[in-house]
Amino acid sequence: MRTRVRLLYFGMIRAVSSYQFPKPPLTFEQQVDLLKSRGLIIKDTTFAKKILTNLSYYRLSGYTLSFRTNDIFHTGATFEIVYQIYEFDQKLRYLLLDMIEVVEIAFRTHIAYYHAHNYGSLGYQESLYFEDTNYHNEFMNEFKEQINRNKDRELFIKHHFEKYNGNFPIWVAVELFSFGTLSKFFKNMKSKDREFISKQHYGFLLYIPQTGYIHWLIYEIYVPIMAGFTIESLK
Repeated sequence: MRTRVRLLYFGMIRAVSSYQFPKPPLTFEQQVDLLKSRGLIIKDTTFAKKILTNLSYYRLSGYTLSFRTNDIFHTGATFEIVYQIYEFDQKLRYLLLDMIEVVEIAFRTHIAYYHAHNYGSLGYQESLYFEDTNYHNEFMNEFKEQINRNKDRELFIKHHFEKYNGNFPIWVAVELFSFGTLSKFFKNMKSKDREFISKQHYGFLLYIPQTGYIHWLIYEIYVPIMAGFTIESLK
């Protein structure tokens, strides 16, 4: 039986290794020619080849979807326009990441400051300051596991273990929270506390949907702030 299984296994390995993908690899020159043959206007062949040398054909093709039907490009579609859209997308991604980091750091600070001044530096460990006791207990267990996993790798965690017996004040704890952990913490805070932080710092009530923290951070905090910034800049 074992022999049959072994033969079957190695037979599958040989079958997979002998399989040939139907599309052969193309040189950069062939990639340019393929785009041209499909109707994409390329004004500067040297420029297109240079771009494809540093940006894979497969990645760039994702930005051509709105310019073609199946494999045929629409009339007037150019390589230069496709590449400009790619560049814009990259710049927008970097801008979003930078702004999200700024907003996230501020949000951590707002939570830590409010909680420390209302419930004490270690009040976040007490379930009575949260809506759902069981949810909070699970949260604290996960947080403690995270701390234990990293106590030998992070110097400041090791320092708090040695000096404060592993008790982290809220302003240190929030810096250890992952994106998901931070959203869980805020979501389970007393409604009056969430409302105060929301209106005090953002001017509207924050709501964390089931779609996740990143979605919430972008659409509930980042977009309104950027919209307000844009409106102000146009005045």
